Amino acid sequence: MGWEDRDWAKWDDRERAHFLGAAAAPARVPRRVAVSEHRVELTLLAMLASAAPVVYGSADTDAAGRTFVCTAVVRRPGRDGACTAAATLQPGQRAMTAGALPPGCRSLVVDQRLGRWVCVG
Repeated sequence: MGWEDRDWAKWDDRERAHFLGAAAAPARVPRRVAVSEHRVELTLLAMLASAAPVVYGSADTDAAGRTFVCTAVVRRPGRDGACTAAATLQPGQRAMTAGALPPGCRSLVVDQRLGRWVCVG
């Protein structure tokens, strides 16, 4: 059901003021668009849907069998790095290993655009 079909979208100014208060803005009139604009929007949506998003980091599986990707690490002296932020993969996403952890950094995050670890502290 589109937003135009919902009850609240069909309210007139009097009903809108009753339910939302006197400060409610008048109803917006839908903008008329050309058919070619819809074709462009649909083409862009199809392109976005076909590309499987990639999440960079260090992939692992939790006890329930879900794959997650560690996207932030804090290093402690004499210990391995501890994951401080992780993303659970959604359907259609895939994990990619980010580049090697740079030496000498205590706190790192993955730059998702570059696909590598970046020192933040």
